[in-house]
Amino acid sequence: GTSFCCWKPHCRFYLCEACVVKYGHPESLESQKGRLWLMRFVKQMKQALRSGTRKLYGAPVYDMRSFFAALDKDDSGSIDSVEFAQGLRRLDVPATDDDIKLFLEMIDVDASGDIGLLELEAGIGAITSLYEV
Repeated sequence: GTSFCCWKPHCRFYLCEACVVKYGHPESLESQKGRLWLMRFVKQMKQALRSGTRKLYGAPVYDMRSFFAALDKDDSGSIDSVEFAQGLRRLDVPATDDDIKLFLEMIDVDASGDIGLLELEAGIGAITSLYEV
């Protein structure tokens, strides 16, 4: 079945869906702050893209796929933290280097240091559905 992982990168703590429903999500004050930060971060990204009027490097961006394509200038199929950070800054999404590093560690499933489109879409999708952002 579906399981829920701790929000911290590289934490291997999971609860099954039934336990989350029955007992709630175990959250310390630190994890509550992390959840709120993550929700704010994703919401700001989505709002910047949703406007439909933004451009990155001359290309219109309106969703995660177009955002990724605009950042992947070398068509390698992946973007690194520098490319991701530059894209967020061009969209006026406030994020520190540590914020970006933490977010990318969370969604970098293969731990390659770069993220692909599928990792980005899956990560945003999971965060959106889990936290109803």
